[in-house]
This record gives sequence, structure tokens and C-alpha cells, in this order.
Amino acid sequence: MQRRNFLKSFSAAGLVAGTSITQKALAAADYEGPIFITLQARGGWDVTSLCDPKTSYVLTNRDGTTENILVNRWSETLEIGEVTGSEIKYAPFAQNEKLFTNHAEKMMILNGIDMQTNSHQAGTINTWSGRFSEGLPTFTALVAQAYGQGLPMAFVSNGGYAATSGIISPTLLAGNSRRLRDLVTPNKVNSNSLSDTRNFIAQSNLSIINQFKQDRLDRLLARNGLPFTQKVLNQFSSAQSDQNDLQYLQDEILHGRDENGDDIVGEVTAGNYNATLSYNNQFLDQIELTLAAGAANLMVAADLTTGGFDTHGNHDNSQANALRTLTDGVDFLWKKAEALGIDNRIRLVISSEFSRTPKYNDSNGKDHWPVNSMIFMQKPGAVATTGREIKYGKVFGASSDGHRALQLNPTDLSAIQFGSEDENDPKPTLQPKHVHRVLRRWAGIENDPFSELFDLDAGDLNVEQII
Repeated sequence: MQRRNFLKSFSAAGLVAGTSITQKALAAADYEGPIFITLQARGGWDVTSLCDPKTSYVLTNRDGTTENILVNRWSETLEIGEVTGSEIKYAPFAQNEKLFTNHAEKMMILNGIDMQTNSHQAGTINTWSGRFSEGLPTFTALVAQAYGQGLPMAFVSNGGYAATSGIISPTLLAGNSRRLRDLVTPNKVNSNSLSDTRNFIAQSNLSIINQFKQDRLDRLLARNGLPFTQKVLNQFSSAQSDQNDLQYLQDEILHGRDENGDDIVGEVTAGNYNATLSYNNQFLDQIELTLAAGAANLMVAADLTTGGFDTHGNHDNSQANALRTLTDGVDFLWKKAEALGIDNRIRLVISSEFSRTPKYNDSNGKDHWPVNSMIFMQKPGAVATTGREIKYGKVFGASSDGHRALQLNPTDLSAIQFGSEDENDPKPTLQPKHVHRVLRRWAGIENDPFSELFDLDAGDLNVEQII
């Protein structure tokens, strides 16, 4: 299907919000470059049970006595996992082993990110824009404006933090795959079953009804009405004639499904998930519609979001459920992208607003903790038409056994072990502003006019060592 027709149908069906469909936008060239996606783990994930694994540490009290603090209960029976031939380590928790076994070759990890806040709002802004206070656009907004001029869906938001500072308009995906099926096949009794052929109205009768509707529209178009009325009628006629083109997006979403609508792309089936995930799960809907827009060459960047990480009580069970949803979603994303033929274009970033305390509270929960991590993912060997490749299997930044951000040597980024810092010559910690310098270099937009306008003031660490 033509990109122009897909776009008109996609918008006319109400699946996007906040998008102005102009003739200039419809005429814009297809975008075939990298697709940048951030996955926002809302609530504060526990990276000590994911990509910066911790077991226990010795706490020295003010009176000089010491005590052993348990960071994670899984460490009482399980060992930290290691990826062969890589610097990456992971916690043997939830379904982490599956994620790192299947996808570690695509990863680069930044640990020990000093968030300098325990606030959800400040942490969210800092993680995704590089500064505590509002005023800077997110990384996805920056990269979308750099490469998506003329694309009406250059920046897709799925409801997470999506500040743009006025440099681009985000497109809010307001639909889901179930709703899309209903729109594409409104006459089907059960649009979510490929095998159920029952219709509300016999197809022969529906054809007669549609012909009467078209004849009436043609009569209205033939009248010499006011210019605005004529414009609206033309737009309606165009949307009506292109309604069948919604099948394009439907086909992308149904790619790899069985007759019951269950996803059979690789191992991605609802039955393989411990978390309650199926094709109509909200998180998977985000992924499917976002990747469909990317496959249609309409999108440069997008934000995905999933929650459940604010585990002040019942931490182990609740955090495990949230992590399973996240890691299974990541697995689904890569397999779905491969099925759509765009996995070599995907650039994925995963993080949260902060992490959790390196100890349990009285409610068996963990509270807010200002040390974070970020996972970068890119398929090895992917053609880098813009930007740079990550350093696969590498880990930059570090935290102590008690999960405190370590100072780094500004030149080679080597970690200065906790307790051996020079009080007279303190070194910087890795902070979100440095991380966003890395992100901008990764995308090749560090010299973009808007990147220079929204300066990060982060020259005290040599991030060129990272990317």
C-alpha cells in the first residue's frame, strides 16, 4: 500500500492524536533510517535485581561497629549470572536469564548513574532529558526533529514523559490492536478471530448499503458549496476511499499470528509469558503499533512505557512481576521487529527515574534510591546510516557493593573504589547529563542546532570513551 494512503487511513480512523495531516507532510519522503525507542520503566526499577546485581555489603556504623546488609534475598540461594565473552552481569531474578541469554549480544550498559534525586518527577525529567528541571526536550523529541522533518508521525508517544520544548509535535497513539481490528473489519461478529467468518450484515446487503452511501457522497461533492464545506467533503471522500488501506497496518499487526489471533513470532506466545501478556495487553499494543508505524517509514522515534516498579511493599513479588512484563516485552519487541524486517533499524534505550534501596524496609519493600542504570540495545552489524554503534557487551560506570555511584576518572572513565576518593580532588560521577551526551553521539545529533541550543553542560567526563 502507498505510504500516503496508509497515513490518511491511519489518521482518519482516529488511531493517532495531535497530528496535523498536511499536503506537505503527505508528500514527505519515507524515512528509512534508524528508529530510536525509549522504554520508560515507571516507578523506579530495581537495577540490583537486573543489570547491576548486588548481593550484600558491610555497613560501618557511626560507632565503628559493622553489620552485614542483605541487598537481595535471591542471593541467599543463587549466584550472579555472567554473559560469556562480555562484561555484562545480571541478577538471577524474575526472567532475567532469558533476556540476557537471548539479547546480551545487542547490549551496552551504563551503571552507577548518579540521579541526585529520589523524586519521581525530577528523576523522570532528568532521566529522559538530561536535566532536573523542565525546559529541555527528551532525547526522542530531539532525534525526531533532527531526522523527521516533514513526517507527521516523526515522534510517537505512548503516554510517558514526552517533553518537546516546542521543537516538534508528538503523536499520541490513542488506539490499540483490538480497536484496530474492529475498525478494519466492522462487519465481523468477532474481529479478533481469524477463523470466525460470521458477519452482522450479509456481504451482499452491505455492498448495496455502501453503494447508496457513495452515491449520496458523490451528489454532495457535485454541488457548488462553500469552500470549507467542499474541503471537508473532499477529506471525507478521501478517507472513505482509503478505508481498505487500514488493512496494511492490520496485516503488520497480524504478522505471525495463528487463527485465534495469538502471536507465534518465534517464542513470543502468551503461553510462554509468566506475566499476563497477550496480543491485547496494553504494553504489547504499544510495541505493535509503534513498530507498525516504523515499518511504514513514518516514524523516527518513540517512547514506550510500562509500570509497576514502585515497590515500597512486597518488593520481591511485585518487582519480579514488573520486570517480567518489561523483559518479556523487550523480547517481544525484537522478535516482532525481526518479523517486520526492521530489527536492523531499532535503537532501544531502557531505564527508569531511579532505582530501589539496597536493603528491605519493614514492609518487605524497597524505597527510592538515587542510583540508576540504562541499557542500550542495537543489533550487531546494523547499518549505521546516521550516528554510531554501541560497544557491544561493554559496561561503563560503576556502583559500590552498597549500590552507591562511584566517582570516575574523567579521562578513561575507570571507577574510583568507594572509600578511596581524594577529598581534595573529587572526580565526577556519571550523571544523566553525561548519558544524554552519549545518546546524542549515538544518534549523530550532537552538533544539531537544537542539541547545541539545549546544551547539557556535561564536558567534565570524556564520554567519547563510551561511544
